[in-house]
Amino acid sequence: MSGRSDANAPELVAEGKAGEAADADMSAEQQSEPAEPVLSKDQDGFDRFNGRIHIVDLNAVERRSEDFDGRDWLEERVRLGLPLGWSVAREPNGGDAGGPITAMHFADSSTALFVRTRPCSDRLPGALRRALGSEACPKVTFGYDEALRRRLLATFDVRPAGVVDLSEVASKKGIEESGPQALCQQFGWRLQEEPAADPPSPAQPPAPEQARQAVEKAFFAQMLHDKIKDLPDDTGKGAGEEEGAKSLPRGPPPVAEPVVVPVAAPAAAAPVVECNLAMQPGWAEEGIVKRADGLWCELCDKGPMMSAI
Repeated sequence: MSGRSDANAPELVAEGKAGEAADADMSAEQQSEPAEPVLSKDQDGFDRFNGRIHIVDLNAVERRSEDFDGRDWLEERVRLGLPLGWSVAREPNGGDAGGPITAMHFADSSTALFVRTRPCSDRLPGALRRALGSEACPKVTFGYDEALRRRLLATFDVRPAGVVDLSEVASKKGIEESGPQALCQQFGWRLQEEPAADPPSPAQPPAPEQARQAVEKAFFAQMLHDKIKDLPDDTGKGAGEEEGAKSLPRGPPPVAEPVVVPVAAPAAAAPVVECNLAMQPGWAEEGIVKRADGLWCELCDKGPMMSAI
């Protein structure tokens, strides 16, 4: 399909320093403030990214300075630990290992970076390498798998850290449909399923519509991350299950089983021993008395004596 232009085309900054002059005038505080999402509706009612796009050809980046358009924006996001939407474009028909990486895209709510890595560059400037390797700067993407990990390592000798796979995050939040289009629809955005323009050729710089189309996956990944990250985790029982439990018929309360408490057997009575002693003359005067259980001394309260010693 051919590209379509509209009045809300994104601002492209390519192969020069036009965009950096405006960025240089902004203070760190201004750059760190979250910008309002730059969204517009196209003629078919789809939500489109309409912010600034920096287009960088790695083959044109000067090796000594490693400077490129959008570098200040990227390094500020990394320094502040702010999330970046991230997507990787690859050549088709790469088999299970995936095709060569043709481009990488980074985005926030108002700015995007389109990095062309083909036809021949396998070198990443330090700013890009630091952004990918930063654990504190989340890289939000869709479908980060082992094949892509291996391809990034083999091509650029880089192991990205801090990668957030939105599909996994959505699953933890109990969201069953975790594809880009389905997630966008849940939050009121209409993402175009079929590309409005042919994908950019690795050998040629992208046209404006191709560039916008390419960075939108990264843009919406970052936007969706802001929406999903604070949702409560799914506990394994949804609202439907709770309602189903409430609608179950209630029968009579269960009858409790009788509780048998063991009772100790009464202690055996002590054998009765009869006293065979008789009071002798003079014992009463000395305080000796005869009781039912024997003879007792009232003076010292000792007894009983049952038989003669």
